[in-house]
Amino acid sequence: MPETYLTRQTLLKKLKLNFNDDSWDEFVRFYGRFIGSIINAMGIADADLDDLKQQVLLKVWKSIERFDLNREKGSFRNWIYKITKNTVLNFISKAKNKKSQLELLKIDYENRCSSPEIDKIVEDRWNRHISRMAFENISAVVSEKLIDTFVSHVKGEEAEVTAQRLGIEKETVYIYRNRIKEKLRAEINSLKEMLE
Repeated sequence: MPETYLTRQTLLKKLKLNFNDDSWDEFVRFYGRFIGSIINAMGIADADLDDLKQQVLLKVWKSIERFDLNREKGSFRNWIYKITKNTVLNFISKAKNKKSQLELLKIDYENRCSSPEIDKIVEDRWNRHISRMAFENISAVVSEKLIDTFVSHVKGEEAEVTAQRLGIEKETVYIYRNRIKEKLRAEINSLKEMLE
């Protein structure tokens, strides 16, 4: 794991106390894709996704000083989710006069947001975000051959085929796959501890 990682609290304190481009870039790297995936899960068209993501990031930037790091008052990712949800609802409300289809989207979205299913959607998006970030992190520090064995496993390729394609023993394929799984599991746990 790169030494530049900060714990969630360290990063948030850095943003609150001494806001600068480096700390903001670090924040966007950790949370930007997660915000985009929430907006996408809310059924927003790709054409509007980037603009809404930027609006959310701007609102986070303007209100980060007021966020309480006390976990008992709620998690940071839920705070981000609430800002994202409100930004999307405001966007839909403003656009409803332009397109009746967006009004239907708002009604559908409000129904989804009021159901317990939204918590599952946010949790799923967060887990995907963390898993993707963990995979990118370990991919940067292990050999391509190890990554190839894992990716081929995820895609359903048989160990014998992977071994033949890479010119290694079948048992080595299993060892490589398990190494990557262990590294991935550890990286996911580390990222969750830092960012949640």
